[in-house]
Amino acid sequence: MTAEYARAIIHSPFFSDFLAPAADRRSCITKWLAAQGIPYRTVMLQDKTHIIVSYGSSAYSSRFKMKTLLAHYDRAADTPGANDNSSACIQLLLFAKLLLQKNGVHNIRIIFTDGEEAGSSGIESQGAYRLGQGLRALAMQHDDMFVFDLCGTGDTLILSESGIYGRDKSKTAALTALHRRSCVYADAACRGHWLSLPTAYSDNAGLISAGLTAQVITVLPYTEADLLRRTLSHPAAPTQLSHRKNASHRCSTANSMCSAGGKRGSAAPHISRTLHGISSAAMQTNHRGAYRMTHSPAAPSECSISLQSLQQTIITNAPVTAGSPLAAVIPQTWQRMHTQHDTLDKLTPAAFILIEKFLRYLVAVKEPASPQ
Repeated sequence: MTAEYARAIIHSPFFSDFLAPAADRRSCITKWLAAQGIPYRTVMLQDKTHIIVSYGSSAYSSRFKMKTLLAHYDRAADTPGANDNSSACIQLLLFAKLLLQKNGVHNIRIIFTDGEEAGSSGIESQGAYRLGQGLRALAMQHDDMFVFDLCGTGDTLILSESGIYGRDKSKTAALTALHRRSCVYADAACRGHWLSLPTAYSDNAGLISAGLTAQVITVLPYTEADLLRRTLSHPAAPTQLSHRKNASHRCSTANSMCSAGGKRGSAAPHISRTLHGISSAAMQTNHRGAYRMTHSPAAPSECSISLQSLQQTIITNAPVTAGSPLAAVIPQTWQRMHTQHDTLDKLTPAAFILIEKFLRYLVAVKEPASPQ
């Protein structure tokens, strides 16, 4: 995908229609799929309607893990929802069309979910929770699930640590394994342009609660992501951290959960201590594409932030007060969601290019199926 093509997508009539205040977004998706000849079906669970795209039997093999890609098509009331979550919906629609033209096994299904925003009133209200229960009843708990949310703004792919970060390690083994593999995929597809960071939950909250394994994929501007990463490593020094782009940090993780060096397609070779062990290592790329561990120095600041309050704000997606220390650190991209500022002009071609690269790489991924 070129920047020119990505820009054309962002400013297309379909995208504008999808954002219209009175848009029937489910109908927009199903009509587009039908017009492209892409097979789909709708499934209603309680009062939520999910759209499932799957292909002919020749696209699937029981020898390999299924890859289920999800994006919620609902949006917060009275907001444009350009980035949350129209961008990911458009990206997966375009990918669904690409898969239609693929020959051979890819083991991918796509689900456009309803009711993600309803999760704010309790996890059982989220559409993905009941969907997850249904998928588990159909023995799909061994699928690798990738949840795409807020994927339209920025130049850095973010592999979320939600579901892992801050939880008992004994309960997160499967999530951690998927996260490690996802780091490998990201490094192969978007080398030099990805980070692993704690983020808020998305549809993965309902899926995980239903006993499934899901990895959230999102995008941020590098300056916002790196500031958050550094602050999590050095919470007493948030406000004066440099926003200068530095390629040596662009493949780093917030708490060094995974290192993306090593052979492509292999397990990440280094898993260091989490933030709770206060490891603040960053990875640097040498001319051969390998990584060496270095420490990011703390910067001086005029105020401090409680690590606990920062973690809680991220995980719960709590609103922050304008002008507060937290507002200086929480990515502006996140602060725009659920507001009237989540508009089309904030979307960037670079984000669409990154997501397409990651999705194209997933086509070729063939992880051995788990024993039933």
